Parts: sequence; C-alpha cells; structure tokens
Amino acid sequence: MRHVNRVGLVALGGLLLVSGCGGVPFGMLPESMTPPITTNPIAPGEDWAGGGGAYQPAPGRSPAPVVTPSPGRTPSPVGTPDPVATPIPPANDLAGAEAIVFQQTNEERAKVGAKALASDPQLNALARSRSEDMVKRNYFDHVTPDGKKVFDMLKEMGFAYSTAGENIAYNSYPLSQSPQRAMTAWMNSSGHKANILNTRFGRIGVGAYKRSSDGAIFYTQVFTN
Repeated sequence: MRHVNRVGLVALGGLLLVSGCGGVPFGMLPESMTPPITTNPIAPGEDWAGGGGAYQPAPGRSPAPVVTPSPGRTPSPVGTPDPVATPIPPANDLAGAEAIVFQQTNEERAKVGAKALASDPQLNALARSRSEDMVKRNYFDHVTPDGKKVFDMLKEMGFAYSTAGENIAYNSYPLSQSPQRAMTAWMNSSGHKANILNTRFGRIGVGAYKRSSDGAIFYTQVFTN
C-alpha cells in the first residue's frame, strides 16, 4: 500500500487473465501475492492506492501491445480542428459516475488509437455487484472472502469470453470529482492502464457503489474480449 499524494489516497487493484489460466505480474506484484485488504473509513478528499495489474496471454500468443501514439504526428490541416470529446456533466448520482468512467476510458483509448469499448449490460451488472459486495463485506480485493474471482463469476453467469480483466478503486472525493479521480489513479498505474488500453478487449462494464458510513465510493471495471 502506498500513498499517492497528501491530498488523498486512492485504493486500486487491477487484474487481467485469460480464461483458465493463472495471472502473472505486469509491472507489479501478482494478484496471488496481494493479501486481502480490509477497508477502513477515510476522510473526505482522501483516496488509496495499492495492488496492481496481472496479465497472461492466451497459449501461443504474445501479449497484446499497449498502443502508443506515433512520434512526429502530422498536424491537422489548417481549419480542421482535432475532434473534441463531448463534455459530460459532473456526476450527481452513481449512474452519472459510471457514465464518466465509461466515457473517460474510451477517451484514453482514443488517444492511443485503440478501438472504443462497448458498454455491456451484463458486465455493468457484474461490476456493480462487485463494488457493492466489497462495501457490504468490508474488503478490497480481486478475490472475495469466499475465494471467488471475477473470472469465476463470468463463468457462473454463462458469459462467453476468452480474455478478461478487472480494475477496482475507491475514494472519498465529492461525487463531482470522484470518478475522474479514480480514472486518474488507474491511468497513473501501469497495470491498470494496461487493462484500460488493452487492444484485445471489446466490452466493458462499470459499477459504482457508495459506502454510507463515510461516503467512500467503490468502482469496478470489468473487461472482456
């Protein structure tokens, strides 16, 4: 667990796995080496950072490259401005916070030329249930207290996939800032950023849940091909 800044701490966790395989480290400790974290109340304006992403390609395949912008980009012709993302209002409820995370995820992908992810209703429901479960059972981990991972849950749902990933975070910033803070923290972490920009993913679910005791908001992203 490490402090990101004195303004606050963001709790993060990122995991990527190909169906049927164990995770290996992607720039951070493997998920299997990260102990469960019991969350504690945090003051307004605080967030926490810890954990990281894990990645394993399908057998016989190289890891998906993280797309980076080409150096020396040719300027747009005079009079033709670069596309500007449609602004989204500050969140005033959890659905709005989820919408911001979804939009900003695709904005980050667009910056490096990666295809936009499609919002999937089943993955949204799973992501919300993951955030709610962490709040109600007071833990912060990719593994539930009864030993299940998001990959197990996808299989139980009968959801067809070959590659999947998960990012988690929580913070206590005001709702108008909270989703942006979660995204910034993920993008400043190599493992979480790799999940967000992974070119093998095509679908995403986003779920947010608020803890009533201190107002902390928990976020989950679930990715699949």
